[in-house]
Amino acid sequence: MFWARFLFVVNLCFPLCLKQTICAPESLFSRLPNSEPDGSHSEKNFHERTSALQDKSVGSGGFPPDGSVKNGGAFRYGAFHNGVTQDNGVHNGDTFQDSSAGNERVIPDNSVDNRSALQNSIVKSGDSFRKTSVVNDDALQSSPVGDGDSSGFLPDIWCRGPDSNSSGDGMARDLWDSQKLEDIGHSCPRHSDCSVGTSSRDLETLISPHHCGHGNFCCCCDFGENDYVANCSGHDHSLQQIPKLPANVTVLDFSFNGVNSINSSDFFQRVPKLRYLDIGHNDLRQLHDDAFSLLTNLSVLIMKDNIFLDLSKSMAAVFNVSSLHVLDLSNAYAVTLPKDAFFQYPLHSLKQLNLNRLGLRHWNATTFQSLGALQVLSLADNDMRYISTEHIDGLENVTDLDLKHNDLYDFPKSCFNTRPIYPRLERLNLTDNRITKLSIDVCFPSLRVLDIRSNPIVNLVTNMFTLKYFPSLTCLHLERLHLASIQAYAFNNTALKFLSLMYNYVDFTIENVTKDAFNGLHNLGFLQLEQNYLTNDRFIQLFGHLKALQFVYIGNTYLDEITAGTFAPFPDLTTITMHRNFFPQIPEGVFDHLRHLTHLDVSNSRITTVSSDTFSNDVRGRLRHLDLSGNFFRCDCDLLWFRDWLRAANHTVFNNSWTRYMCRNMPGVPVTDFTINPQVCLLSHDVSVITMVVVTLLILMLTLVAVFFRYRWHIRLLLYEVFRGKGRNAGLPADYFRYDVFVSYAEEDVLWVRHHLVPQLEVRQGLRLCVHQRDFTPGRNIVDNIYHSVHDSRHVLTVFSRHFARSQWCQFELALCLTHVIEHGDTLLVTCVDDVTCSGQLTPTMMAVLNTTTYIQWDWASGRASDRASDAQHSFWARLRLALTDAGRGDGGGGGGSGRSSGNCSSQG
Repeated sequence: MFWARFLFVVNLCFPLCLKQTICAPESLFSRLPNSEPDGSHSEKNFHERTSALQDKSVGSGGFPPDGSVKNGGAFRYGAFHNGVTQDNGVHNGDTFQDSSAGNERVIPDNSVDNRSALQNSIVKSGDSFRKTSVVNDDALQSSPVGDGDSSGFLPDIWCRGPDSNSSGDGMARDLWDSQKLEDIGHSCPRHSDCSVGTSSRDLETLISPHHCGHGNFCCCCDFGENDYVANCSGHDHSLQQIPKLPANVTVLDFSFNGVNSINSSDFFQRVPKLRYLDIGHNDLRQLHDDAFSLLTNLSVLIMKDNIFLDLSKSMAAVFNVSSLHVLDLSNAYAVTLPKDAFFQYPLHSLKQLNLNRLGLRHWNATTFQSLGALQVLSLADNDMRYISTEHIDGLENVTDLDLKHNDLYDFPKSCFNTRPIYPRLERLNLTDNRITKLSIDVCFPSLRVLDIRSNPIVNLVTNMFTLKYFPSLTCLHLERLHLASIQAYAFNNTALKFLSLMYNYVDFTIENVTKDAFNGLHNLGFLQLEQNYLTNDRFIQLFGHLKALQFVYIGNTYLDEITAGTFAPFPDLTTITMHRNFFPQIPEGVFDHLRHLTHLDVSNSRITTVSSDTFSNDVRGRLRHLDLSGNFFRCDCDLLWFRDWLRAANHTVFNNSWTRYMCRNMPGVPVTDFTINPQVCLLSHDVSVITMVVVTLLILMLTLVAVFFRYRWHIRLLLYEVFRGKGRNAGLPADYFRYDVFVSYAEEDVLWVRHHLVPQLEVRQGLRLCVHQRDFTPGRNIVDNIYHSVHDSRHVLTVFSRHFARSQWCQFELALCLTHVIEHGDTLLVTCVDDVTCSGQLTPTMMAVLNTTTYIQWDWASGRASDRASDAQHSFWARLRLALTDAGRGDGGGGGGSGRSSGNCSSQG
């Protein structure tokens, strides 16, 4: 346990070596427990982690996910899980403590059992891929792969600092780079038998733990060639003095004991070679001014969680150690720090300072003016309201500034007379403050990682994060804001490669998020949108131009569909996470063009079936991780191929999550276990093909029948129009017919027929009309009368009116007339004596006639005495005579023209 701390804190001394942490504004400080436990930490071998301390330790490609410590993140071997920074008090103000995860602390600070856990659990469950990525949603990506592996889901380099070999102590580098420990927390265990944990196979030969000191209070271990570790922690009040230890001890963990005072330098006379000392979680109340004077080589001093220690009375003791590189005073008692707090002390080598949880409501930058070597400064959890910056001396080398969990209302001032106050600042953590907007003047020439999540920012305005203000910004964390709108070009920064907007619950479908909001992000590679509202079309519209995207997280965005073109604009995608959405199926071929896709999470999205064309052989060959668990699979013939794939690839592609694939239609049956007779599937396929063909033909036939029935008169009349004039009447003599014209009209229109039609055609034109009230044979059946009269007439004239449309006999008579003229190729003449054409009362048959036959409109004004009436009357009868003449010649009655003498419905009487 103690060793774990040692490795971690020793490395903290040299932040430049550790800047390779991913997207870690908290860089060093947030790597300790208590940070946001966002985890999914890849547990690869020690060298991979040391070379980059990088992505695989991050929960979401961001700050080591604060909490990377939780399950062995970047510093897992540095033993974060419960080590070094563990009970040491991340809970109460760890040096690199809790971090921005929303105030949740990962590890209780004062439990010796937990400290043992440090040893027993750091890597106890050595899965290659952890499932802890979502303990806290602040972890830049809650569960990037659902509940499964997140390894490979994180960006590798975008959020890391530049490599640096310029700083760092040889011991720290040797400890970090030379050891290949599976469980650093087991290196020097505090168990009564000093036994090594079972999960570290190489530990016995590397470290050889054994009892040392009086009373077997301590376990000692050789570490490398130059270092000797003593773990004397966790004895509460039973150990208040350092027991006799070997003189060559260089690392001492004396935390969680009952020490309440160090009254002289004699306290450490038995361990004069110490380079690392942890006396955190004691009951220290008093320190003599010379308490550490014998420790001339002391590089790391951890004093966190000595809550009764008044720093204002202990400064001389602590700040007189000129060899210090790392100092952690978190969670002590200090309401204020004087402006000259560090001026009178020789801390010229101090590189990392942790003042978390001291109750400092105000920070004056002058306080740190004398700390010219300072690189990492943590002032988290201090309820700080404002920061005074009177000048810029003393802060020019700070690379990591942690101000999370304070009450800051204003974005920190970064310019002093146009000069940057923090010219080398690379990581700035402002999580969980009260900031509502950014400063107008921003001077952060080197800032790479900005974390302002959990602030009440409502609007992201145009050019808010533009390249002009943030020329080096590569990682931007905007989780848990109060966003209501995102204006056009709000980011507009070609340097930005990582953007997280998780947990904002923004509706991206509304106008408040403009379509140009994400323009200018030409090099963005990582996009995190989980827990917002999104549609497929809006996703393509807003982000389709981001051609450099490699990692897309759109889980929990309420997507109800994806199409074959959803990911077409992003040819370089390697990771897609879209778990917990609502689309029932994945389109075929949607992943075919993604030649670099290796990780895909579509878990818990209500998918019922998966097509083999969705996951072609090429796609399956590229995937290294696939999570489709938690979906509503319908286990049938269509899913047999997927069952076989699950069985064959369950230990590789599916990362053992295949046990969570269940049949929705077979309760309790895993997809890997359902069985169906293959012959049934073959028969089912043949039957389905035949059924489909039969049903298609049946539907086609019914459709044709319906169309013919609905438009039967239209069709018949069209045929009539084609062949009219070629029937029997064309070649017969006039005396063959009994009547020249058969008149079909409604009973209510008899006066018009008697007073207008008969006088004009019979008296003036000499035509013989068949008018049923006058000419039908008495005693004969009405139908027979109609049939014979039509048959004995050369022409048929219908008088359309509202009464005609309502009369069943008239409709029958019209149908009979139509049948006659169509069969014999005769001519049908139509007149309209009122506004029936505009009344909406036309029957389908009448409408078919009017749509295919020229008709003549009677204007009721022609019945009144006036010059206009006389002209209209003459025009009507002239056109009717012309139509009868043309019909007699076999021309089809076209002489009537349009027939509408009035021109519109409103003028008809």
